[in-house]
Amino acid sequence: SDEKVTVIPGSSIILPMMAYSSEKSQTVELSLSRLFNKGSAEISPEGVLMICKLCEMMRERGLNKVHVRVAQKDKNLATQQEIALVQAIQKTLHLSLQQIEHDHLLGEGQRGEIASFWLKL
Repeated sequence: SDEKVTVIPGSSIILPMMAYSSEKSQTVELSLSRLFNKGSAEISPEGVLMICKLCEMMRERGLNKVHVRVAQKDKNLATQQEIALVQAIQKTLHLSLQQIEHDHLLGEGQRGEIASFWLKL
């Protein structure tokens, strides 16, 4: 074959969001490195947009409960990021604390340091 292949080496990419759903729920995974400013629990400008999109998805599907889980190596940072996400979702959607469950895992999740959101009726 006369085809030539050019290989361009580069770094790995980090997808901002991965979502999968069923009729009554949806799971969304967001990269912590895109959600937060590096090494902090301060939500980044991109993270604000991602959370707004997540909340918009909840509204569109009529989902009004969420379980937030942060998979992070640093226990203190995981706790702070978990709280920041809960507060942002609560503020945006005006949900009661009974509608938001949350926890965190120490270490990386299966796909790295991520925040998982289980959106449900």
